Amino acid sequence: MNITEISIKRPSLIIVLFSVFTLLGILGYKNLSYELMPDFNQPVVVIKTAYPGAEPNEVETSVSRKIEDALSNLEGVDYLVTKSLPNASIIIANLKYGTDLDKTMQDAQRYIDNIRKDLPQDILSPVMSKVSPNDLPIMSISATSNLSAAEFYQKMKDDYLPQIQQLKGVAEITVLGGEEREVQVKINQDKLKFYRISLLQVVEAINRTGLDMPAGNVQTNEENKSVRLAGKYTTVEDIKMFRLHFLFRVVRYM
Repeated sequence: MNITEISIKRPSLIIVLFSVFTLLGILGYKNLSYELMPDFNQPVVVIKTAYPGAEPNEVETSVSRKIEDALSNLEGVDYLVTKSLPNASIIIANLKYGTDLDKTMQDAQRYIDNIRKDLPQDILSPVMSKVSPNDLPIMSISATSNLSAAEFYQKMKDDYLPQIQQLKGVAEITVLGGEEREVQVKINQDKLKFYRISLLQVVEAINRTGLDMPAGNVQTNEENKSVRLAGKYTTVEDIKMFRLHFLFRVVRYM
């Protein structure tokens, strides 16, 4: 007896079977888990090493090659890409799929620590990070204005970014471009020589005075209040007043 005969002689059985299959399909579809942007960990490790004041050739011979030789024996490495830039070395370790990234990063850090004594003393500690598509931006928004570059950047940072950060699902916002407002302190070299002070002293004095510091507590029978000295610079005039005060102290000291 074939399927055709069964369907003709026992139609109720076929109806029940198709009903069961349809019900299972509906239940399976509703319980099916899927993601529009699935989590995918790409096996790539990036090692960045800053070498201030070094040219690309010096970075290549003193930093990049030594780290590359150390990582060449790392288990799971497919191939390395080395970039020697002014003041920095970047090594991209492409790993084989299925490699444990966390374990590989620990091993890479141990290999780099073993050759740390062979690297220049002026370099900063190598920074290691893993690449993930989840860290890439999913939306880019551009904006233009007739305002000046510094004023427009400050307006975006103070007015618009806080509103966007309050939107549901926004995790991080990165501002690219624009011109951030800054105050440049121009130093008169002749006056530095005259007062016998170094540029480093001026920088340290500005950083040391432009701070808010706690000054203790004031306690009464009714309340307890904390006292804080507000010393941060808010205007350019504040820095000018500091300049006069700093030079006055130097003159008195001499």
